Amino acid sequence: MSAKNFNWNLSTPQLFDAFGKYDKEGNGFIDAAEIDNFLKDLTKEKSKQDVNEESLQQVKKEILSKYDSNYDGRISLDEIAKILPTEENFLIRYRDSTKLNAVDFMKIWYHYDEDRSGYLESHELKGFLHDLEQDAQHLIDPQQLESLVNSMLEMFDRDHDGKIGLTELSQLLPIEENFLTNFHQQLSQDDFEKVFQHYDQNNDGFIAENELLAFLRDLVKKEEGGGEVDIQTIEAAKIKIMAITDLDKDGKLSRPELKIMLTGKQKN
Repeated sequence: MSAKNFNWNLSTPQLFDAFGKYDKEGNGFIDAAEIDNFLKDLTKEKSKQDVNEESLQQVKKEILSKYDSNYDGRISLDEIAKILPTEENFLIRYRDSTKLNAVDFMKIWYHYDEDRSGYLESHELKGFLHDLEQDAQHLIDPQQLESLVNSMLEMFDRDHDGKIGLTELSQLLPIEENFLTNFHQQLSQDDFEKVFQHYDQNNDGFIAENELLAFLRDLVKKEEGGGEVDIQTIEAAKIKIMAITDLDKDGKLSRPELKIMLTGKQKN
């Protein structure tokens, strides 16, 4: 077995989750003893089989000689990222946007809320902040990242549970004004087409997944007078509205289904 077998493309939240799991002392490094456990568990998880001790020590030796750049017998977060290559920074594609539209905002939320808990927990929050602040050349120093996380939690974690919700994330990212506020209650056919095309970003003729959640976020915000809404409210609105509107039960809205939904709201 060679270290080149460690070629899994992890998201940044997964990277920080793995790093935190094996950094027992929380000192920003995996030391020699922790490397053994890290490799044993990771190899078993990815290959679905145990690795013998001799192979383990060969991989460990190769990793330390190749990636332990300062020869201190331990591996930092930067060095682990070379062993476990992460995906391309998810936020890079949005760097040139002056403001995110609602669909892109929901894509970002669900990319980092990997366990769909409705919150960004510690490792997910670290992954988001890492990508938000990352220099193109290297990872953020673990201590600097920890400081960013703590600062963010101090500002936004009102119930002190160590995680943040959709509302808090919206305060960090530049998001366009609610698109639905451009229209009066009675939509013309042209207005309806503008709404549908705005949320149907991939032009497949349906409003689905993140497009649907973005539309519902804006719809609920408009009905509630413009205040921000949390992900639990959006998900509840999705269940309620789709039960009535999604006539073919495919989990997305076609043009006729959206028209029925908006027309129904006009009559209420």
